[in-house]
Amino acid sequence: MPKNISKDLEYAIVSLPQKEKDKLLLRLIAKNDVLTEQLHYKLLESEEDLKFRRIDLKELSTKLLKGKFPYGQTLLTEIRQINAKITRHKRVTGDKYGELELLINMLLTVFQYQDKHLETYSIKVDKLCSFLVKRTITLIKNYDALHEDYKIDFSSDIDDLLSFLHSKATSYYSKQLNLPREVA
Repeated sequence: MPKNISKDLEYAIVSLPQKEKDKLLLRLIAKNDVLTEQLHYKLLESEEDLKFRRIDLKELSTKLLKGKFPYGQTLLTEIRQINAKITRHKRVTGDKYGELELLINMLLTVFQYQDKHLETYSIKVDKLCSFLVKRTITLIKNYDALHEDYKIDFSSDIDDLLSFLHSKATSYYSKQLNLPREVA
C-alpha cells in the first residue's frame, strides 16, 4: 500500500463495503487521464488496436511536419507537441518498439521536409538543433536497450538520421555531445 496514508486510514478504506470502494476507485481513476487511458488500453483494446494507434500517430506526425513553418521556433514547438504525443503513447501502452519507430519517423520527417531550417547554424535555430540532437541521444539509448532482433528494423534509419545530424546545422551539437556517426 502507498506510504503517504496512515495505517488507520488504510484499514478504514479496506474495511469499506465493496460497493463504496468501487465508487471511490472509479472517482479516483477519472481524475487521472493517463491512468484512465491505460486502463482503457489494457482492458478494452487488442494488439490490432496498438497497430492502429501507431499508424494514426505516425500519419499525424508526418502530416504536421510537412507543413510550412516560417521560423525554427514554430517548428520546434510543433516537434515538442508531437514528441509529447509519442511519450504519452509510450506511457499508456508501454510500447517501446512503437515509441522508437515513431521518434525515428518524426526526426527523419523533420530533416526531409524542414531542411531549410537546418541548412546553416544560427541563433534562430539553436534551440531546435539542440533539441534534435538531445532527442536523438535518448533515441539511441532506447535503441541500445532493445532486443537484438528488433535492432535490425531500425539500424539503417538511425544511421540515416545520424548522417543528417552530422551534416546539417545540428553538427555543432552532434560533436559537442559526442553523438555517434552510426549505430553498430
